[in-house]
Amino acid sequence: ATNIGICGLSGSGTVAADNFFPLSQQFFTESSGTSHSAPAVAGACALLRQYFINHSLTPPSPAMTKAYLMNSARYVTGSGANDSLWSNNQGMGELDLGTAFDGVPRILQDELATNVFTTSGQTRTFSGTITDPTKPFRVTLAWTDSPGNTIGSALNNDLDLTVTVGCNTYKGNVFKGAFSATGGTADHRNNVESVFLPAGVTADFTVTVTAYNINSDAVGNGDTVDQDFALIVYNAQSITNPPNECAFTLNSTNITLSAQGTRSKSVSVKPCNAACSWTAFSNDPFITITSGTNGVGSGSVRYTVPGNTNTVAISGTMTIAGQTF
Repeated sequence: ATNIGICGLSGSGTVAADNFFPLSQQFFTESSGTSHSAPAVAGACALLRQYFINHSLTPPSPAMTKAYLMNSARYVTGSGANDSLWSNNQGMGELDLGTAFDGVPRILQDELATNVFTTSGQTRTFSGTITDPTKPFRVTLAWTDSPGNTIGSALNNDLDLTVTVGCNTYKGNVFKGAFSATGGTADHRNNVESVFLPAGVTADFTVTVTAYNINSDAVGNGDTVDQDFALIVYNAQSITNPPNECAFTLNSTNITLSAQGTRSKSVSVKPCNAACSWTAFSNDPFITITSGTNGVGSGSVRYTVPGNTNTVAISGTMTIAGQTF
C-alpha cells in the first residue's frame, strides 16, 4: 500500500504534505470517517452501560442504548450540515456524552413485558410533565425488529411515535431543521423515531406508541407475533393522571392602551377540544368584562377599560380559560 492517507507517518512532510496536526510536530494527527466514529460510539455504548449500572438501573437493552445515545445527540451546524434531521450529512446529530450523562430527569421504558405488542392497532400511552423549561424536551422510541427481508419493506414490525404537548401533536421523525414540526406523515421505514422540541416549552405531554403493523416474532419467546420497545423521554417526569385535554390558546396575552378615553377590546379563545368549557373574570375594578364571561369551545371575551386621568400608568389582569391576560 502507498503511504498516502496513513495517520502518524514518521517524517513529517515526506509525502506531498504535512501528515500531522498541528503542524511542526510528529506526535498527533487528525482523521475522520466511519473507521473512527464506529469505535467511538462503541466506547460510548460501554460507558452508557456502566452509567446505568452505577445508578442501580438494569443495564440497557440494545434498543435502549441506541435510543438513549440518539436522544442526546448534538445538532450539527456549519458547512455540510445545518439541515433537517435524519439527513445523510449528520443522521440524528453528533454523539454527545455530556448530554447523555447530564443528570437531567428522564422517563425510561426498556422492553418491559407490560409494553409488548401482540397485534396491530394496540397502543401504549405515557403521560408526564416537562421539568425544566430552560432545557429542550426530547422523546425517542427504538425497537429491535425481527430479522429483515431481502425484498419488500425493510421493517417487519412497524411502530409509530406521536407526542402531544399542549395543543400540538408531533409525529416521530417529522423535522424542520433541528426540531420537530406538526403535520407530516408517520415514518414506516425506520426502527427509531424521535420528537425534539426546543427549550421554552412548559406543558404536560402525552407520548403514544402505536403498533402500526405487527407480523413477526421479535421478542423470540415462541409466540407467533410480538414486539417490545425502548422509550426515553428527556427532561420529564411521569404524572399519574393524563394531561388536561382542555388546553386553550389566546390570540394575545397582553395589550397596552392609550390613557385617553374608554377603550373596548376583545380576546379570542381557542381550545384544543371543542367540547371544553372556560370562564373569564377580573379582580381589577377598572376592567369590565361586557361579554364572554364563559363559553364552550371557541369564543371571545370583550372588555372595556376607562381612560386614565392619572399621570402614572395603571395595570390589571384578567383570567381567561385559566390563563393570565
